[in-house]
Amino acid sequence: MHTILWSHTFDSFSCSHTVDDPPQTNSPMHTHERMEIYYFISGKCTYTIEGTAYALKPHDILFKRPLEAHKLTVNSDDVPYERIGISLPIDFFQSLDPDNTVFEPMMTRPLGTGNRFTSMDFGHGLCTEMMERLSKNGGEMTRAEILSIVLFVTAEASRVLRSKTEIKRASDTATRLIDYVNEHLFEDITVQTVADDFY
Repeated sequence: MHTILWSHTFDSFSCSHTVDDPPQTNSPMHTHERMEIYYFISGKCTYTIEGTAYALKPHDILFKRPLEAHKLTVNSDDVPYERIGISLPIDFFQSLDPDNTVFEPMMTRPLGTGNRFTSMDFGHGLCTEMMERLSKNGGEMTRAEILSIVLFVTAEASRVLRSKTEIKRASDTATRLIDYVNEHLFEDITVQTVADDFY
């Protein structure tokens, strides 16, 4: 049984809190022309996005860009699948961030990567707290209240992605430097020769 606990459709976005009681059906691979954000509350489900499987746990937040192929696989017939779903047009963020400084990591990440965020990824409980507030009070919330939560959580996800990218870049640079030194181990290496050859 599919139950909508609350639902809002505003001029630019929609959101709802839904529960599917067992038995649930899997969804086939599909795409949307809008960005989707899911806050996972309960169930035993796996979301596959562009070939990457994400086994969901309570409080996980999923981001799907427009046209990112995805499907849901229900892994249990005895636990309800409960979530909040938010759907927005891609130009929604572009109008708020025309220089693409805040949301760029979210919009340019490779397809099927960086879709799921856990409360541990954020390094604080504020995103989970805000999404829990939305799940409990969303039916009475105004457009501005819901929008502020969506923007904060999306900006935080972008911050996490940016941080992971910077760590990876630093790690890639360190690996390249170590490889360079190892390849030239028996040569006279100076900071200047490394700079000349490496950069």
